[in-house]
Amino acid sequence: MKIKLSLGSNTLNAQQATHFMCESVDLSELKGKITEYNYSLITWKIDEQSKDDIFNRKRLSNNFESASGIVVDIDEGITVEEARVRLRNERLNHVIITSKSHQKVKGDSPACDRFHILLFFDTETTSAEKYKAAYQKLLGIFPEMDTSVKDLARFIFASPTDAEYWEYFDGKFIAVNELEEISDEERSAISSRNIFDFSPEQIVTLSSGEQVKIIDIEGKHPCHCIRPEHPDKHPSAFVQYVAEKDKHMFYCSACGWTGWCSVTRFEYMLSMKMRDFYF
Repeated sequence: MKIKLSLGSNTLNAQQATHFMCESVDLSELKGKITEYNYSLITWKIDEQSKDDIFNRKRLSNNFESASGIVVDIDEGITVEEARVRLRNERLNHVIITSKSHQKVKGDSPACDRFHILLFFDTETTSAEKYKAAYQKLLGIFPEMDTSVKDLARFIFASPTDAEYWEYFDGKFIAVNELEEISDEERSAISSRNIFDFSPEQIVTLSSGEQVKIIDIEGKHPCHCIRPEHPDKHPSAFVQYVAEKDKHMFYCSACGWTGWCSVTRFEYMLSMKMRDFYF
């Protein structure tokens, strides 16, 4: 089986990763290609100004031409082994390769498993909405994934040549015809309807099984849905503290509901101090 790839220069500067070439690659060649080049499972239209160059396809959302699959980017929150178990449970054909940041300290984040998951469509699609629908589908399996995956100009930095690599092809490919196309307007309308408030003392069950108050959460964590109407057997949601709003937010990819804490963290902490004062 051959996979259509976009391949670009192996640069660490995203601003320089503007042009790619398109190549159909046999699965046996895949690891060599994605450790030699920056890459994407999206292809872009040929740029008229660069049409005679090797890297002649300009990486722009508006230049989307087709997609042969989607790459999930995991930066924290789940190990490779946990990801492999989830994928095998779903019987999804896949490739996993560790990234350049794997098991390294990254900013304020400790060393942990960091990796990319390549998932392939059963047939190439020219529909940007099908690609976005695949992203929505995979959010239900990997709420930890980088949300920039849905970007139609998304590319992945090459993994190091000594990267760890796993593949599984005893299952199924993502069926393009089963992906439900939803326009940006419809998606926005759904999001605007499915919004609710929750208490800062709402208890949430994290993917690890630990139960904590939402107000005590820092950063972003995969979790089970907190809505009682949705008995979430698998962690298909995430909760995170949004510093810009000084509030916690919640999103469940399975039921499509978004929640915002009813008060800011400052307001909650102030109310706790005042309660003690009045007592």
